[in-house]
Amino acid sequence: MATNFSLTALTGINSASTGLGVISNNISNAQTIGFKSSRAEFADLFYGAQNNPGTGARTQAVTQNFSQGAVNDTGNQLDLAISGNGLFILEDISGRYEAVYTRNGSFKLDKEGFITDQMGNKLQGFNKDGVLSTPDTNIYQTVLGSLNIGELNKVPKETSQVNFDMNLNGQDPVTYTTTSTGVKQSASGVLFDINTLKNQQYDGAPNYSTSKVIYDSLGGQHRMTVNYYKAAVNPPGTYSAAAPANTVNYSNETTDWYAQYIMEDYDPATNTYFKSGSGQDAATNGANNTTAYTATQTAITAFGTPATAADAGTAAATFVTGMFGSSGAATAAQIAAADAAAQAAFTTGGATAALQATLDFARSQGLQFATTDTADSTRLALLFGNPTTALEASNAARNAALAMGLTQQQASQSASAAQTAFAGGAQAAFDAAFGAAGVTPSIPDSVVQAYRFDSQGKLLDFNPDGNFAQIAGNLTPPNKIAAPQSWYFDQPNTAGIVGVSEALTFESDLTNFTQYAGAYNIRGVTQDGYAAGDLVNVQVNKDGTIEAQYSNGRSDTVAKLALANFSDQQGMQKLGNQMWAETAASGPRQLGNPQASGFGTIQAGALEYSNVDVTGELVNMIFMQKMYQASAQVISTDKTLTQTILQL
Repeated sequence: MATNFSLTALTGINSASTGLGVISNNISNAQTIGFKSSRAEFADLFYGAQNNPGTGARTQAVTQNFSQGAVNDTGNQLDLAISGNGLFILEDISGRYEAVYTRNGSFKLDKEGFITDQMGNKLQGFNKDGVLSTPDTNIYQTVLGSLNIGELNKVPKETSQVNFDMNLNGQDPVTYTTTSTGVKQSASGVLFDINTLKNQQYDGAPNYSTSKVIYDSLGGQHRMTVNYYKAAVNPPGTYSAAAPANTVNYSNETTDWYAQYIMEDYDPATNTYFKSGSGQDAATNGANNTTAYTATQTAITAFGTPATAADAGTAAATFVTGMFGSSGAATAAQIAAADAAAQAAFTTGGATAALQATLDFARSQGLQFATTDTADSTRLALLFGNPTTALEASNAARNAALAMGLTQQQASQSASAAQTAFAGGAQAAFDAAFGAAGVTPSIPDSVVQAYRFDSQGKLLDFNPDGNFAQIAGNLTPPNKIAAPQSWYFDQPNTAGIVGVSEALTFESDLTNFTQYAGAYNIRGVTQDGYAAGDLVNVQVNKDGTIEAQYSNGRSDTVAKLALANFSDQQGMQKLGNQMWAETAASGPRQLGNPQASGFGTIQAGALEYSNVDVTGELVNMIFMQKMYQASAQVISTDKTLTQTILQL
């Protein structure tokens, strides 16, 4: 009988020992970030008949307390605390688990730009979808991924879309004057029409003007200024249109505006802006184009068709020496520089780009290949190439015209003229499209588009070439209005700096453009391009969105944190280092974003510390100590009883 007392008391000692171990672990982690306290839960042991007093106790479970810990500020923007439900999701660097989970928000950037914990496990979330997102709307991927914010701006992004969310004052009068014969002109007598606007000859002030910086493929900045001129208020009636019937009938008045787009570049040498894009070094004389085409074909023959960058460099050196060296104009340094320029251009653009780089370098050094050509006319000739059929000539003319920043209408005219004249050869086709008798002898200084608004102030439609007679003839505003832009950059500034030398094409979204009375209002003009830059700061918002700031001045929302929860948190597997793993007992993880679907909020620059109540743990330790001592006393009493029996 006495022996049973000892065995029963021993189970109490074992249980108390486990309880003291749990308490000891809690107290030792009272300052551990993200630590969740545990408690030992006991159950009685019972075997045999109902009048059996029981056989002791056992540790039934050691459970976790997932209650909120204290949140303390740290000042480090990558220290994150969750206020409420949820666990951070980490990629397991060991590879044993698909993911691990923690409340420890002490994160950092690794050398590759990933957000990781202190052991290198990568934080998981939803990265921004660069294809579906617009300058105004962020769309996130639906598949979890590691968050890399350090490398996002290492490579520049060419502007592909500009959104115009703005209002023109519908009550503003026209700025031009009308003579007795109906001629529209400025106060000084300059005609107000599409041609004077395209060539920047009209000297009347616009009704309104706004500017926006856009970026080419090299990250070069260009200042795009848009001047708005109120052209006419049309009474109800029938007007010309590009509709199937070539007319459109309006039951209410409409308003016409010209939008004049001007592109400028900044010259740090003179601290001024200069014209760039479609009008720079314009081939205003068709004879220059003809001369340039003849000279370019000679250059193509002399340069050959190099197959490697090294071959291109050799061809450039030979070309410069042969074309300019006979007069002693080309120095050894210039020849070497031409070699390097051709090799660099070949790597990105092939043989044609290498030849163009050689010609551009020669021109920049004063080694003029043809005395009457210009940068534009030479490039136009290179773009046209040497077509061998009428169809190739048509396509070559269209592509060359668009690459040079000409309008769609001009490109179509050039294509038609080249195809018709090809019977006389490639030179005749080029001359018909761009030469002395060509239909597009010059490149305009500006792009001018025609906008037409209805009587409710909504944009009905536009024409990219500034022709009101060629609008689509809409009677109601469409759901989306996208106006294409195509610009050609070539002219270097006084420091010799130039961005891309081919066309920059982007879409202007005019869907939110309005013409209400009262005032001009820029609600938001945004674009999606940027120069290369390095990460300088990170901000995490309460909803988990991550905003990155870069040295190029750009601030962008780049990702969104994901949180996880489980139906039975007690069923998760404890891994140490304040981490848990999913198990069959916990159930599958439930994904969500902060502040959504019952998940908590994110507090940046703070950490959630241990939820251990030290005072409570000390009280529990006293009870466990008493339990241990009492059980030991039972064993001592059992020993005394046993000795008494043996002495009988």
